[in-house]
Amino acid sequence: MARITDPQKIEDVRRAAMEIIVEYGYRGMSIAAIAKRASVSVGYLYRYYRSKEDLIEDLMNTTLAEIKNDFLRIIMVSKTINEVIFNVTAVLFQLAKEDPVRAQLLATLILDSDIEKIMSIDSKKLKDQAIERIIDLGRKTGEINENFNEDDVLLILLTIPFRYVILKLKEDNPESFFQDEHVINISKICCNALK
Repeated sequence: MARITDPQKIEDVRRAAMEIIVEYGYRGMSIAAIAKRASVSVGYLYRYYRSKEDLIEDLMNTTLAEIKNDFLRIIMVSKTINEVIFNVTAVLFQLAKEDPVRAQLLATLILDSDIEKIMSIDSKKLKDQAIERIIDLGRKTGEINENFNEDDVLLILLTIPFRYVILKLKEDNPESFFQDEHVINISKICCNALK
């Protein structure tokens, strides 16, 4: 028998999952808590998602797909690391102004070491291609220290802008922290750290 799903209920589930991940992290997320917040039964949720990992994968393929594609496009077409960092940071900060919960979700997932374990093979391939492109580009342009490895580069590029988003979205009047001058400043910090 085919599953009959209410699209609005699924969106409510996705939004509840995003809010819970932002509040408690991936480990603090449970199907029961999501069902309660979304006002659906646990059984309903399990009819649509086999596990919380399945729900995370759905969020990454729906709610975060557009931003993920924007980041990959920027990485693949940029001519310098500075250009990559500036444009990715600008997109991230725009998201923080327009949809703070999605921005916090993205930052939380990026910074959560457990997420790597549940990523699909395709997602891992895309991540590997993106970091390989960044390192190759940085070595060609001299913008990345020759002694840095993939972990060093990821630490700098993921921690600085995404942690900034998490910290500043907790402030009063958070949109004031995501202006052009902040994009420039975070980009400079990242570029200097890579040298």
